[in-house]
Amino acid sequence: MFDIMKPRTIQSISRALDVLEELSNSPQGLGLMELAEKLNLNKSTAHHILATLVEHRFAKQNSSTKRYGVDSRLIHLAHCAADNLNVVQEAEPVLSRLAEESNEVAHLMILDKGEIVYLLKLESAENTHSLKLASYVGMRNAAHSSAGGKALLSHLDEKQLAEIITERGLARRSKNTITDPDELRKELSQVREQGFAIDDEENEEGVRCVGAPVRDARGRVIAAISVSGPRFRLSMNTVRRRLAPQVVNAAKEISLCLGFDETVTV
Repeated sequence: MFDIMKPRTIQSISRALDVLEELSNSPQGLGLMELAEKLNLNKSTAHHILATLVEHRFAKQNSSTKRYGVDSRLIHLAHCAADNLNVVQEAEPVLSRLAEESNEVAHLMILDKGEIVYLLKLESAENTHSLKLASYVGMRNAAHSSAGGKALLSHLDEKQLAEIITERGLARRSKNTITDPDELRKELSQVREQGFAIDDEENEEGVRCVGAPVRDARGRVIAAISVSGPRFRLSMNTVRRRLAPQVVNAAKEISLCLGFDETVTV
C-alpha cells in the first residue's frame, strides 16, 4: 500500500549522495569501475554522476591516477556545517542567560547569500511582557536593516559588500531604514569601530535592537547575536549604556568558547 506520509525521494540525487559518501570514506580516491562496483551502478550512470559532481566542484579527478576524490566545495560545506553546529552549541547557554538578564528577545544569526538566517531565538522563561517577534529559527531577513545583520556586514570587504548591495538592494523596511549605500558604509564603519550595531526602528517600527559579531578560533566573524525590545522599554540611552555592553560581552564569551583569542590582532 502506498504510504502518503512518506515523502518521495529522487533516485539520481540519492545515488549522487551515495557517491559522495563513498568518496569521503576513501582518502586514496576511487576509480570509476571500483566506485560503480561498490554502489552496484552501471559504468555509464557512475560516470554521469561523477561528471556532474566534478562540474560543480564537489568531486575531482586526479589527472595522473584517474581516481576520484572529494573537492573543495564539499570540504567548504562540511566546514560551514561544523562551524554552524559549534556556534549554536556554544551560543545557546550564553544567549539564554543574555535573554534572562536583558529580559528581552535574543537571537543568533549568520549571513547567507546577503541575508541573515536565524539559528537561535531565546527569551526569558519568566518574562511575561517579552516582545513577541515574528522571527523563528530558519527565518531569513534583510541584513542592512537589522542590528545583527549590520554587525555581520561591517566585517565584509568592499567587494563582498558591494555585491550584496547590488544583488539584494537596500529595501526600505521602515521610515528609519538606511537605503543609501554611502550612508550604510558610513554606518558600518562606525559599527566596526564601536564593536556593536544598533537597529533604531530600522527593521520594524517600535522595535530597537543591538547586535555584535561572533568570531571563530581563526578570528573570522562567522555569526552575530542580538537583543531586541520595544521602544517604550529601550530608550537610546538604555540601548547604548546598558544593553550594548551586555550584548558585546556575550558575543565575546561565545567567541572565547569557539577558541578566539582576543589578545591576537584581527
